[in-house]
Amino acid sequence: YQRGAYGDARRWAEAALERAEDAGRLRIEIHARNTLGKLALAQKDPAAAATLFEENRTRAARSGLGHQEAQAWTNLGVALLLRRDLGRAEEACKKAVEVATRASDTRDRAIATENLAVIAHLGRDYRRALASYHVAVGLLKRLGNRPMLARVAINLGELYLSLGDRAQARSLSELASHVLGASAPAPREAERLLLRGRVEAADGRVEEARAAFERALVIFAELGD
Repeated sequence: YQRGAYGDARRWAEAALERAEDAGRLRIEIHARNTLGKLALAQKDPAAAATLFEENRTRAARSGLGHQEAQAWTNLGVALLLRRDLGRAEEACKKAVEVATRASDTRDRAIATENLAVIAHLGRDYRRALASYHVAVGLLKRLGNRPMLARVAINLGELYLSLGDRAQARSLSELASHVLGASAPAPREAERLLLRGRVEAADGRVEEARAAFERALVIFAELGD
């Protein structure tokens, strides 16, 4: 799955799901179904993904598996967000935060909180978006998850820039650069460069903006985007 071999991943997950169901091994069953859901998201089928995550949510809650339930709520929120069902996505993310907090699951709490920020941003509720982004940044700093922290910092920087706060946007661009370091994943580095270019353009630094945009375009071309 991580290498993009979706066909092989689907065959493995379907076989694992069948064996786990036959053997009554719920954790493996949930893991396999979660993989199938993520594959559905990767192949742009959020409706199928939502069905799989909903099944995981029900089974995990019934068996008292807090981490798995929080993960299922989080993933369900992502699937609903991709379907642009913002109301239900927000409900799922709030439930994910609730369950993750109860289960001391900082990672899923951070992801769900970031998704709440995205939902608020899309709904132009900028005050709530800023609050949620800042909570997510705090949680991810605690986890030490650099790629996820950089993503949230970039999104938060974009929001500050749209609100006219160029200094905060620049600071967050620099934070993303710092946490990513020299071995930044290409997609994240391209996103950071786009933010940097927009900040430079907003400050009237045309040459610096052009350089950042050109570097981002090279990365996107290499990625085939």
